Amino acid sequence: EGEGDDSDEQAFDFVATPIKAFDVSVYPTRSDYYVGDSLDVTGLELLLLGTDGSHEDLSADDVTIDDVSLNEPGEVEVGVNYGNNKCSFTVVVHRIDLSYGYMYLGEYEYIYTGTPVCPKPVVMYDDATLVEGVDFELSYENNDSSGYATVIASGIGRYEGKLSYGYRIRKVVNAKSVSDLESE
Repeated sequence: EGEGDDSDEQAFDFVATPIKAFDVSVYPTRSDYYVGDSLDVTGLELLLLGTDGSHEDLSADDVTIDDVSLNEPGEVEVGVNYGNNKCSFTVVVHRIDLSYGYMYLGEYEYIYTGTPVCPKPVVMYDDATLVEGVDFELSYENNDSSGYATVIASGIGRYEGKLSYGYRIRKVVNAKSVSDLESE
């Protein structure tokens, strides 16, 4: 060791000192997450206090962070370990609000054939195409006769909230069947 450089010696002396307290001094920059995100401990700072009054500032690089799952909404306690010492902080996991996404149908108008008209929309959020049965469920209103109908996508899994899209159902105006109309 060179003169004036006692950082190794301080660390050695501190480790030999019994630890009185270990706690978070600055929480991570990010505390709110969406289902499926990865934990980000950027900005996390910790304080280690010795029984002799000494202290050491630690970063996330100096400790072990417990593996946590951010796959369900709610509060999640994140454990931080330094040797046999443990402290924690809490993050909040939210579902993504589907109402900020968008939905569209291939057509605006459909022909009534005697059965409910249930077109399948494309549902998107942040340029990602969502999957029916995984990200949303569909329901329909007023789709069993001519007039205006609505398809509703309700968030499931990572998503909550709803999107709706209106479409028109046209009644065949003469006695010809749908197959007759299609062959013309």
